[in-house]
Formats: sequence, C-alpha cells, structure tokens
Amino acid sequence: IALLTWIFAPLMAVHVAQPGTALASDCLASLRIASLIILARALETVCVSTQRAFERYGPAVAFSIAGRILSLLFAAALATLDRGIAAILWATLAVTILSVGLQMRSLRALLRAPSLWPRFDPAAFRALFQFGIFSWPLALASVVIGQADRLIAGVAMGAVAVASWALCVQISQPLYGIVSSGLHFLFPHLSARRLTSSPEKLRQMVARAFLANLLFVAAGASALLLFGNFVLRILAGPALAATARPVFPLIVGSTALLSLSVTAYYSLMAFDRIRTVTFVNLAAGTAMLASVAWLIPSRGIHGIALARFSYGAITLLLYFPLLLFLYPGLPTGLRKLFLQRVAHVRRRSSAVEPTHANILGIRVEALNMTHAIERVASLLRRRQKGYVSVIGVHGIMEAQRNPRLAAIY
Repeated sequence: IALLTWIFAPLMAVHVAQPGTALASDCLASLRIASLIILARALETVCVSTQRAFERYGPAVAFSIAGRILSLLFAAALATLDRGIAAILWATLAVTILSVGLQMRSLRALLRAPSLWPRFDPAAFRALFQFGIFSWPLALASVVIGQADRLIAGVAMGAVAVASWALCVQISQPLYGIVSSGLHFLFPHLSARRLTSSPEKLRQMVARAFLANLLFVAAGASALLLFGNFVLRILAGPALAATARPVFPLIVGSTALLSLSVTAYYSLMAFDRIRTVTFVNLAAGTAMLASVAWLIPSRGIHGIALARFSYGAITLLLYFPLLLFLYPGLPTGLRKLFLQRVAHVRRRSSAVEPTHANILGIRVEALNMTHAIERVASLLRRRQKGYVSVIGVHGIMEAQRNPRLAAIY
C-alpha cells in the first residue's frame, strides 16, 4: 500500500489540486510523506502485536501513546507557526520512526534476539498464511463496511445529511473502540492458555470477559445517550444538531449491539476459529448493505441507521460457536432435554390418569367426554389398532344377571 501510494501520488495530486500551483506541490509532498508514514506504522504494528502476543503491554503502549501525543504537540506548534501540512507530516514521520526504533529495541530485548532482520521460514509462513487468509479479508471488509454507510448517505441524500450522519457515527464510534481496545488482551491471553487450562477455567475467563464487556457497553451507551445531544450542539451548532438528534439514539444502539460481540470475536480468534469469525462478519456486512438498499428509498437516513442493527445482531451469532466450543456436550444435552420434553408431552396427551369406582361389583372408570376423545385421538396418533365399545348404564344391570358379561367388564 505504501509503495502504491508513492507511485500514484502524482496522479492523485493532479485530481486534488490544479497542476503547477503551490497547492499541488504541497499535495504531492504530503502524499509521498504519507506513504512513508504508512510503512513506518506497519512496522510499529508488527512490534506492538508481537509484544501483545507475549502479553507484554507496558512498553508497547507507553511508546505508542507517547508517539501519538508528541505528534499532536508538534502539529499544534507547527500550525501555530503557520507551517504547511507537509511540515506537520515530516514531524509526524520523524516521531513515528523514533517510536518504531524504541519498539524494536524493546522487542529485541523481549525475544533475546541479536537481530530482528527478517528471514523466510516456510513453516512459519504457512502458519501465518493460514490465519491471514481469513484475517486480512476480515480487516479489509471492516474498513469498507465501516465507511460504506457514510458514502451511501452522501450519494443518496447530499452533504448536509452526510455531515450530520458522520458526526453521529464519529461520536458513537469510541464506544466500540474503547471496548475493543480494552478486551484486546483476550486474544493472546486465551491463546496462551487454550492448551494448558482446563475447560472450566476457560469458561470462567470468557464469562468474566463477557460480564466486563456488558458493563462497559451499558455504561458507555448510557453516557452517550445522556450527553450526546449536548456534545452535538457544541461540535456542530444548533442547526446541525437538530438534524442529527433523531438518528443519534439509533446509531448509539446499533454501535452498542456491535460492541457486545467483542468478547466472542476475540475468544473465537484465540480458539483458532478465525474462519467462523470472518464468515459471520462478512454475512453481517452483506446483510447491512442489503438492508440499506432496501430501507433508504422509504426511510432515508433513518433507514441507514436501522440497517446498522442488522450488522450488530448478526455478529452476536458468534456466541453460538463460542458456546459450542466451551461446552462440547451442549448439543447432545439439549437434544436429550428436548426428547425428554417431547416424551413427557406425549405421555400427558396419551395417558389420562384413570380413576375407577366399584358399582354393584363392576369396575367403572370415571370418564367424561373430553377424556374419552383424548384417549381415542392418542390411539389414532400411535396408529394402534382396536375398537371402541359403547355400553349404557343398563349393561351393569345385565352384568348382574350374566356372570360371563360381568367377567368381560
């Protein structure tokens, strides 16, 4: 991506600014610097992810946050000095390279390796590719789907609609970001203990993570619903806030629904179920886009907000394969319980508890019309052959005179 950005930077700059102007020159320089920043960020991501895999978060987080803060300070200082965007990007690149150097130094100490120079290992490459062939399309699809609603809103309803929509999404998006970042430790934590911990211990870990997930989402969504309109008025003014207010609760709700799936997302990845995670997320994105196409002609921007619920709802289905992994005997147990329940219902419907009385030496069942019909219907359902004999009260009197008839009764 960095190489393509560098190569096509002149072409992109021509479409952004008029050729031969100072703006076009700044645009070209900015795109070229951005390509270098992309490469540096990629190297930093490798270092951070590797340290997370060893459950070492302190140095990685410290260097990353310090680099971000330093970049913001340089950007603010250069903007105050009326420097251009290219100068700000050069400063960002320098800080990023410094951060990458510190991350590599920390990683080399962790691995106790004399060098971090890459080399090709066929076995490691196959293992990485088997995971990446699903995780890379998943990451790409997440980026595309995350921006699709804004693009559709802009094309279908214009700049005002997309401005209010993008603002609502931008305010609610940290809910998912904070939950996802807060529970990211689940991936390496569960991966490291998958083969060494008992099933009961794994179930406890996932249950606690889900409880934390639920509490985070409930607290964050409540705060957004309480203070979101106030933030909208501050950031966008009363007019745009009034346009965004009707859809804001819907966007918060759909974001909260998606955030609830974070525990299942990371847990399944840790348990080597990346294929399931990818397919479910792709199905959720497809359903959302189809819902947008269906709802936007009749409901407008509200239709896009409602379509986001389909994405969150389908991602919650990840908990089903997670439960099947944590409770391997669950399908058998549920099937057994279902069959027991069916058998119990059949017994109740087919067997009416008889009560009998002795009338003049003849055993007579206390049976009414409803119970008689249920008895006959049960025999028919079981395809049991037989006959129904109807005997009046006079039959008891006949049995008094005929012992053979009394024996039959």
